[in-house]
Amino acid sequence: MANDAGRNNPEIQYHNAKNHDKSKEDNREPARRNIATQDDKALLTQAQNWEANQTLTSDINSREFQLVLDKQKKFRKAYGDMVVSDFIYAVLKTNTLQAALTQKTAQYQLAVTTAQDKLNDDGLAANRLKMIFAEATRDWGAYAQKARYHFSNYLITNPEELSQAGQNFYLHVEDEDALKEAIKWVQQSIAIENKYYNNKVLAYLYLKLDDKVNARRAAFKTLKIAELKDHDPTEMENFLASLNE
Repeated sequence: MANDAGRNNPEIQYHNAKNHDKSKEDNREPARRNIATQDDKALLTQAQNWEANQTLTSDINSREFQLVLDKQKKFRKAYGDMVVSDFIYAVLKTNTLQAALTQKTAQYQLAVTTAQDKLNDDGLAANRLKMIFAEATRDWGAYAQKARYHFSNYLITNPEELSQAGQNFYLHVEDEDALKEAIKWVQQSIAIENKYYNNKVLAYLYLKLDDKVNARRAAFKTLKIAELKDHDPTEMENFLASLNE
């Protein structure tokens, strides 16, 4: 009897789910029990339930995620536009990566369709998911196509996102025009945040295009940043030595 009472107590189930999450155990069952004890109004209005949603929700078909999608306006008013958008995108991204790992195309298509239909961002999140899926499945032709569309049609201000795309192009794309576009993305990344990681990517991109003059300039700059910021300079020293050879 006591055990049944605990199963129906939202406070107990909330903390049970949180403890499972902290210990990296499978938290889905306690999370489901926690949500099952709540009505829609409680899931919307109680901050503790919103925290549980953010921490534990990963199933795109779950009741709590569908509630957020259906009542977005109210959730956004209560918790903020960015917080709710980030939560929705995080769940869709998780499902996209799971779909890539398990080769479940329907799950991936559902994530993309949900982003297109439920997020008012002109398709930005949906296109990001397409890039993520292509990268995770190592479909570099599709990735290059989606990335070029992405950075041409959306204002991207995350320097790591810009640099990561440039690195993927250096590693996996051979088309010269595409590589020139990637250089612009990495230059934009550096303009936002002048760091070792993105200057290094720029050096490698120039080298792939056989532009040794600019590759050397970018590598010298990267080496100086390494020395100033206490990074290991070995990679850039070897890079410059190979150019001299």
